[in-house]
Amino acid sequence: MKKKYFHRFFIAFVFLSILFGCTIKPQKTGDNIENRLTNVLPQSPPFVSEYKAEDSYRRPDTVVEPVEDTKKAKKIASNITKQPEVEKATVLITGNTALVGIQLSQNLSNDDLDQLKREIESQVKQEQQDIKYVSVTNSPKLVDRMTIIAEDIMEGRPIQGLADEIGVILRRITPTV
Repeated sequence: MKKKYFHRFFIAFVFLSILFGCTIKPQKTGDNIENRLTNVLPQSPPFVSEYKAEDSYRRPDTVVEPVEDTKKAKKIASNITKQPEVEKATVLITGNTALVGIQLSQNLSNDDLDQLKREIESQVKQEQQDIKYVSVTNSPKLVDRMTIIAEDIMEGRPIQGLADEIGVILRRITPTV
């Protein structure tokens, strides 16, 4: 008789152990993975597209009317083309940054090209004191893109979409380390 009760007790014990031991432990709302990740990671602003750098190189100090920037860019480009090595120049200005695309009238060695780029950079900074950063390129693809953007700005295309294009060109000219 004891053996019969012992077996029933043992089976009931095993059944109850399995029943209560295999249930899912309720989790606190702040303890699950999704909440832990969203609480730890900083929220990025929705307007950041490709890069998330927080330095003044990528952010204009002040917002300037596009008409004023266009006049500055035309003046800078015409002064750059006065150099004998430069056939054509395209300049884009955004905030305190100027992007300069040049087409050369002759082939230059790498040293001469670097010297020309430094001269153009210092020339732009001397002409416009509010420009702190200058990037110069002679890559035909980038110069063509810059020319298209400059034409779009003159035609009155919305600046919002062009800012992304300018950001892409800027990153290709001066990659971050």
